[in-house]
Amino acid sequence: GQYSGAQNTSISIPVTVTNFTGVAGFQFSMAWNTNEVTFNGVSGFALPGLQNSNFNQQANWFTVAWLDATLAGQSLPDGTALFYLNFTLTGTPGSTTALSFTTTPTVKEAVNTLCQPFGIGTTDGSITILDCQVTISGSPMVCPGTGTALTATPGFSSYVWSPVGSGASINTPNLTQATTFTVTATDASGCQAVASFTVGVYPQPLLFTVSGSTAICPGSQATIYLSGSEPGVTYEVYKGTTLITVQTGNGGQLSFTYPYTNGSYTITAVSADGCRRKMTGSVLINYLVFPKLVTLTGPGFYCQGSPGVFLTLSNSQTTVQYVLYKNGSPSGFSATGTGGTLLFGLLTAGNYHIVATHLQTGCITTSAIKTVSVLPLPIVFNVTGGGTLCTGGPGVPIGLDNSETGVYYQLKRNGNNVGTAVAGTGGPLSFGIFTAAGVYTVMASGAGNCMTTMNGSATVTVVPLPTSFIMTGG
Repeated sequence: GQYSGAQNTSISIPVTVTNFTGVAGFQFSMAWNTNEVTFNGVSGFALPGLQNSNFNQQANWFTVAWLDATLAGQSLPDGTALFYLNFTLTGTPGSTTALSFTTTPTVKEAVNTLCQPFGIGTTDGSITILDCQVTISGSPMVCPGTGTALTATPGFSSYVWSPVGSGASINTPNLTQATTFTVTATDASGCQAVASFTVGVYPQPLLFTVSGSTAICPGSQATIYLSGSEPGVTYEVYKGTTLITVQTGNGGQLSFTYPYTNGSYTITAVSADGCRRKMTGSVLINYLVFPKLVTLTGPGFYCQGSPGVFLTLSNSQTTVQYVLYKNGSPSGFSATGTGGTLLFGLLTAGNYHIVATHLQTGCITTSAIKTVSVLPLPIVFNVTGGGTLCTGGPGVPIGLDNSETGVYYQLKRNGNNVGTAVAGTGGPLSFGIFTAAGVYTVMASGAGNCMTTMNGSATVTVVPLPTSFIMTGG
């Protein structure tokens, strides 16, 4: 008959009989091409006394000789398999080998119950290696407790996987040990191809224990410990799902020192293969009682010649000591909180901040820097003008012999403002022509509204006209 199968699969081919009646013995030979198949021996014997010892089995042929021990002869129904030939199909897909009855090294003949020989009619067969092959692709290694996707060659009509699954692709179960997956793929012509794929499991990181500090001041550092480690394994500290810090194992205990915030911390080990394992235990870090955050308030500047400014701190705590620092060093001002507002001053120019220390826990809170600057007074220039005029006269000019840009100059008469302030130009200023009698002065206002009186004054004197008389006489 004509037989076929996929490359690298096994096949059992029956040698069947017709008109097998009263046969007391027989012998014959068969041969095939070892380029296409590998012979795996014979099996499934249908006659008494027929067994492997009756065969001379070689790589590309065999002979068989059988004799009925009773000489009574044996009969078999048509189509009965006398025995089976077992092969592995190793040839190139599409190739065929003949399965032929030969006359060498043994001639074909049989004997009846009278030991009379008679001829044997035979029909040759063939074996074809079908052109269907299947392969499996996927990850050959996974981390413990995870699976992977496996995909077989597309184009087949059906796929059956072992130990589980169907379809061209499967997702394996989560694995804890190496497992072999086999797919049997069948195409539209019935050709079956088989492939296997082993998925290994990476070693899991060893388990160690987490411990460490539990109570700290905000901003200070705490240490979390891991009881052991493995070289080449990375250890990640997490607060919830947020990664905080990382170290690589050294084969011993690890210390993770960091300014942790309050909360629960765990450690996860990550192997060089990317496999993750959460270590045993966790550390709960709590903040000790600490001072409330404070702010220095008050003026940020004062004018040159002034003694300075006062700065205040609101909502002080009775369990907290407050120390005022100037330019990074204690200023000499300190106070214990009263529950209300603290006053510091007078303070001269510098950078100030408060260091608040809790009297019970020692925890410290530092305020933001408050800068106090001293602003210069406007430069003193000379008032010009003034003079004497007659009542109803044209008036006299009043001015300033110089000025600064960014400074405003207010003219005053007898201490009262006259008009609006005039902006400095960097040169002399004119306030105008004036006829009103009085003493005129100038007040300059600069940055931060720092004021100074200009030098001198201008006096305007109004002289009344003589009294008019009527002249009479002749």
